[in-house]
Amino acid sequence: MILNDFNARLGPSDARFGYGDETNDNGTRLLELMEDYYLLATNTLFEKRRGKIWTWLSPHNTKHQSKTKRKETTKREKYNWKQLEDNLELQERYAVEIRNRFQLLDRGGRQQLNGTNVRANKEAAEVCLEKIPKEKKRVRSSDPRVVKAREEMATAYNTFVVNCSYTSRQVYAEKKTALFKTYNAVEEEHLAQKVKEVEAAHVNQQHATSWQLINEISGRRSAQATQIKGESDEQRVEAWYNHFNNLLGNPLTVLDENKEIGKVLTDLAIDDCPFTQAEYMKAKSSLKSGKSCGADGVVPEVLKYAPVDNIILDFIN
Repeated sequence: MILNDFNARLGPSDARFGYGDETNDNGTRLLELMEDYYLLATNTLFEKRRGKIWTWLSPHNTKHQSKTKRKETTKREKYNWKQLEDNLELQERYAVEIRNRFQLLDRGGRQQLNGTNVRANKEAAEVCLEKIPKEKKRVRSSDPRVVKAREEMATAYNTFVVNCSYTSRQVYAEKKTALFKTYNAVEEEHLAQKVKEVEAAHVNQQHATSWQLINEISGRRSAQATQIKGESDEQRVEAWYNHFNNLLGNPLTVLDENKEIGKVLTDLAIDDCPFTQAEYMKAKSSLKSGKSCGADGVVPEVLKYAPVDNIILDFIN
């Protein structure tokens, strides 16, 4: 059984209880699909009242309009932070740029100081580092070979619609098969290229990139469809209700409301003095390259390799 919205209309010549006076283009395609796989359009086997009949209409013959609004957001520029890892000259230049801007910008209150730090790092990155070029995601349906095969199939289909001969039908079927084979060939090439990128990232010790490519190939991080267990609609609704009812938990049972809750730890030696150079260096040594930055936009590579320890220590204190 196939359930779908084919946007197809079957006229009186093709179905007993169809819709409209003639079969549209999608209806013709639906008839071919049913003929190939021995299917029946069950909703044309019985008559529905007029108020229940609904079908797709061309945008030229309907007043329905799709109204959408997209919120434009400014994406953060990506820089090649790996340049700071081994280039001592670039590290010093980056530190000089930050110092100069940090001294020139207004460093008023705490909020202004944070904004100054963010702005100084952003401007220094624009001057010293290369931007990572934006790459458009490859759409396999736009591959020239797929486009050519699709056009050939469309031409064969139009010929078949006009002639309705056995020969034109066979040509149309061959072109359709050729299109599927072309899609598969392009998909195989795409996967082979991804595997090479994973191997190259592994050799260059780019582990984050490797896992990103592996997740993309395997679809491990993609959303998975879940089917609620149950033999009927009522059982599935009950299973859904019980799941969330138990998930939210039951009311807490308190035997003695007046019982005093004791402290787990007492007299902790918490030092609330300003951070020392030793504490800062210990925290700095635990940083790992390739991690995402925080809200301030400062990536771990800047803290690890750029000689700006005095500025950062002054900022956090």
